[in-house]
Amino acid sequence: MKRLKRNEIVERTIGPAVEFMKKMKSKDKVVIVHDDDCDGICSGAITALLVKKLFNGISKLLSTEWNVSLTEKVVGQILKEKATHLIFVDTPELPKVFINRLKKHMKILIIDHHIPERQDGVVYCNPRIYEPKIYLPVSYITYKIFEKMIESKDTMWISAVGVLGDHGAESCDDLFKELKVLNPEIIGEVELKDDTLYDNSTVGLLTKIIDSGRVVAGKKGSEFVCNTLVKVKDYSEILDSRTKEARILLKWYDVSRKEFEKLKVDFKKNNRLLGRNVLFYDFDSKLRLKSTLATAVGNSYHNKIIVIGQEVGKYFDISLRKGKNVKVDLAKLVKEARKNIPDSVGGGHPEASGARVLVKYKEKFLENLA
Repeated sequence: MKRLKRNEIVERTIGPAVEFMKKMKSKDKVVIVHDDDCDGICSGAITALLVKKLFNGISKLLSTEWNVSLTEKVVGQILKEKATHLIFVDTPELPKVFINRLKKHMKILIIDHHIPERQDGVVYCNPRIYEPKIYLPVSYITYKIFEKMIESKDTMWISAVGVLGDHGAESCDDLFKELKVLNPEIIGEVELKDDTLYDNSTVGLLTKIIDSGRVVAGKKGSEFVCNTLVKVKDYSEILDSRTKEARILLKWYDVSRKEFEKLKVDFKKNNRLLGRNVLFYDFDSKLRLKSTLATAVGNSYHNKIIVIGQEVGKYFDISLRKGKNVKVDLAKLVKEARKNIPDSVGGGHPEASGARVLVKYKEKFLENLA
């Protein structure tokens, strides 16, 4: 079979979503469910802005709960809205039992970039259908849908924040090259690489601020940030402490930044080696920093798999990253490690993955990883 070019993959991916959106009308009620991370928040905001600009529509934004794509609680919130249309963005492993319930009441569109999953009776968009190894965060895909339908660059900076939050700047360098022309001050004079952009640019600062909503305030924090992105005129309002929303975001960022610095120091003292190449560290904190910490640490250990864990109630949540010299597919590793572990979830990408197991199965999961 002929291999598709990148722009052909993008066009094929967004095509069904464009057609889905074209059929919506002002009388329709739309619910958008976004993942709680930076890519999910930004893609949710872009989708809400598209609904607003297309037909002056109003959408309800709902975040997933930490590390779980869809729960009974979120399903209840969706049904309570009595929506005509439901759009999921950046939400992998949606349980079919929930989707089957929801599709009886509303039309469903799923926009994702994780390992594709079969969902009958819904519109499903995922670039990995056409190229399994392609990496395009959902903030990039939703921006391409927006641009196709509105012919506007208004949401480009939001897309860049979401893409950088999902470490996709290098795989979406066309977005950042264009943004550097449109808003050079947001990029600065740094290389268009994930690490340098994250640490040394305004778009990197915005990424940290927006992610802090999830880190400090969980589901409610993610929803607050997403709704704020829909309201602001441009990125400067996120940095302007004269507004109430910005003051809240900047306070959350300050709290998360201080805790993050403490954890980086503690990791060096208290990590332990599992097997030959897995570095494990768990910590006790009210803040949701495991994925941020895993990414930061992974950049320093080129030959190791980094596993960061955190207990949340009866569950143990895990984030995995790998050094640049490690060839292991982390999504597959997680899938194997949670085999025969009841009430567990997990998945992600070859480079970054996550899982959730009951606390009583923590050691079994770690043994399977090693």
